Amino acid sequence: MDKQNTGYLRAQEVEEGLKALNIPEAEIKEMFKSLMHGSNEGKINYSTFLAATIDRKKTLTLQNL
Repeated sequence: MDKQNTGYLRAQEVEEGLKALNIPEAEIKEMFKSLMHGSNEGKINYSTFLAATIDRKKTLTLQNL
């Protein structure tokens, strides 16, 4: 998705990727609200992207904690 190889994802790049996966636009807008909160200039860094895309139910188990 990082077409410019900057190490950041722009909102437009993320939106294009999610639309290609047939995710409804309402869900995309909701994701952006949480992803863009506090980010610089509409960019998302790798850590933020990973945190937003993990499956918390699988990752936050007692064993993993």
